[in-house]
Amino acid sequence: MTKDENLFHRAKEFIPERWSRDKPLGDIHPFAHLPFGFGPRMCLGRRIAEQELYTFLTRS
Repeated sequence: MTKDENLFHRAKEFIPERWSRDKPLGDIHPFAHLPFGFGPRMCLGRRIAEQELYTFLTRS
């Protein structure tokens, strides 16, 4: 899905600035990338995964 040219401009290229909140590249649909889903059917393990990520990053 993240390599879909309909959703992302120059999708097959590595452009980290694409995820910057300051100056987005092109118009990215707000629901194009939701790794944990959205709404009432959102993943129950989202908070656990985020806490593990924060813990890992602070210990590095």
